[in-house]
Amino acid sequence: MRLTTLTSQLFLAASLTAASLAQAAEPWPQAKPINWIVGFAPGGSVDVITRAFAQQVGAALGQSVVVENRPGGSGAIGLSAAARAPADGYTLVTMAGPILYTGQVPELGKDLSGVATLAEGAVVLVGTADGPPDFAALAEAIRREPSRFAFASSGIATNQHIAGEMLNLALDADMLHVPYKGGGQAVMDIVGGQVQLGMLGVSAVLEQVRNGKLIAYAVTSPTRVDALPDVPTLQEVGIPGFEATQWYVAAVPAGTPEEVRDGLNVAIGKALESDEIRQLLALNGMSLPSAAAQDPEALVRRALDQAWQVAREAKVELQ
Repeated sequence: MRLTTLTSQLFLAASLTAASLAQAAEPWPQAKPINWIVGFAPGGSVDVITRAFAQQVGAALGQSVVVENRPGGSGAIGLSAAARAPADGYTLVTMAGPILYTGQVPELGKDLSGVATLAEGAVVLVGTADGPPDFAALAEAIRREPSRFAFASSGIATNQHIAGEMLNLALDADMLHVPYKGGGQAVMDIVGGQVQLGMLGVSAVLEQVRNGKLIAYAVTSPTRVDALPDVPTLQEVGIPGFEATQWYVAAVPAGTPEEVRDGLNVAIGKALESDEIRQLLALNGMSLPSAAAQDPEALVRRALDQAWQVAREAKVELQ
């Protein structure tokens, strides 16, 4: 009888302890700081944009948001770290793309869940200051000598590389792709004349275009870019249907509760309404997510399908 009573008392004590711990546990997002992973080095566009959003999201949630850089593998290392993290709402990762991966890399909609699209941006076709004066003259020169030109990008299988291959297909050209580890060095080599052309992000070339050291021929987006209002789209200069944009998407580990994803989505939505974010995007040649980009998983799926199709048609060799 005493053993039964003791067992009952122990069970009651354990139950009360569990109840007390449950009551003491703070609801999301108050338990601990949120970790926002960036799979690229500090100082690049992905890092800059993520840090700005992290500050705004932290203020909206009343919780610290810490940005952690995990560079390598064109963002793959950061994506893998995020996919392995607990699905408790305390890990975010910024996906930048489209980027084509040939190895085992976490996928959005499978290993990761989309929260919101942070921004979209164009790729801009630029050339040396002494090159053809406009796109019509450039296209004529490329068609006349399909193998004469080379174009730089920030890396193999990046959206910039794919945009250049799309231009190759459109012009029936054979321009050589020259990959760099980032846009900065690519810009320096184009300005110096080592490479004639570049397919690069707007923010990387903006200063050099404005000071006349580079010619901006066209942007790859369906509409012109506010930061370069005089630069036409490739559709405007005679390549119908040409559209290749880059995007930044916030994602969480698969299995993160829906109410947590909704809370993060609302906080990011508030950030997108802030003057600070709007000014930052404008300065970097980016834009607010379009209506077609509101569903991040659908956006990524469309973009990757297009990129893989281009890679197959252009017989791109991926690492």
